[in-house]
Amino acid sequence: KIWVRKKKHYSGPSANLRNCWKFYQKSTVRSGRPLRMVTARVLTILLLGALLAICEARRPKNRQENRSGACPTEGRKECVFPFKTVCTTSKGPCMFPFKYKGKEYDECTLYQSSGGRPWCATALKADGNMQSWTNCDMEVCTDPHAVGGPYDKCVPSVTTEGKGWCATGVNEDGIFTTRDFCSDPNCVPTPPTTTTKTTTTTTVTTTT
Repeated sequence: KIWVRKKKHYSGPSANLRNCWKFYQKSTVRSGRPLRMVTARVLTILLLGALLAICEARRPKNRQENRSGACPTEGRKECVFPFKTVCTTSKGPCMFPFKYKGKEYDECTLYQSSGGRPWCATALKADGNMQSWTNCDMEVCTDPHAVGGPYDKCVPSVTTEGKGWCATGVNEDGIFTTRDFCSDPNCVPTPPTTTTKTTTTTTVTTTT
C-alpha cells in the first residue's frame, strides 16, 4: 500500500492565524530577509506606535472654552486686557503727517494704493517725506489721531460684521501690537478668583 499524507485543513479563527503565519514565513523567505530581522522591525514599529499613542493622549489639548476667566481667540491665543488702540499697520504705527509726491497727508490715503486699501507712512525721511509705507489696519484707523481705550472686553469689528477682536500682545504703553478675532465676540473676561486668608491671634493673660 502507498500511504498518502493528506494535508490538514483548518477552519475557524485558529485557521486564519495559521494561514497568516504561513504567508508571513513564505514572504520573509522570498524576500531574502532573515525572520529574526523582520520580527525585530515589526516589534519596533509596534512599540513606536504605542509610545506615540501614549504621548498623544497625554498632550494637553487646545481648548476653545474660557480658561481662567480669559477670552480665547480664533487663533487659539488669549486676549490681553486692558489694551489701547492707535492707527497702526502690520509694521508699526502710522506716522502723521507725511509727505508724498509734494502733498502732505494727515490720515491714511488711497492715492496710488495697492488693491484699493488705504496706506500710511511707517518711516519718514529727514524732510518729512515718506520713506516706507504699509496698508493701514482699518479696525483702528477710522480716526487716525485717536487713542482708543483702554478696553477690557472684545471690541466690535468695523470691517467684519458679527465679529469682535482683542489684543493678543501689548507694548509698555498698553497699546496693542498684535490682535486676533475673539472666538466669542461678546466675551467679557471674568477677574481671577482670589482667596483671602485671615489669621486670628488670641492672647491669653495669666494673673498670678
